[in-house]
Amino acid sequence: LMAVIDIIKKFPVTCLLLNCNSIERTFGALQIIKKKWPLKWGVYPNLGIGEPSLDGIINKYSSNKEFLNLIIQSINLGANIVGGCCGATPQHIHLIKNYKRKV
Repeated sequence: LMAVIDIIKKFPVTCLLLNCNSIERTFGALQIIKKKWPLKWGVYPNLGIGEPSLDGIINKYSSNKEFLNLIIQSINLGANIVGGCCGATPQHIHLIKNYKRKV
């Protein structure tokens, strides 16, 4: 991720979006993005646990709590865009919509 950020800084990219990674992998990327990317950014995590299967079928899902914790941490670190990728449902978007940030 650090190498990719260094490369895309050379182009007119205005927003870095990290999508379709597991919640665990996305958590690991947050500090890197915060440290290395000075512009807008966001995350769309995959709700599947582990690596995606070749057929795209998700057998084990991250919990709503894990998903929302990731979204909250992303927002607190400055994410401009948040959402969900594979395995996300309208319920997950509802969780984001109803999150009340403590100022």
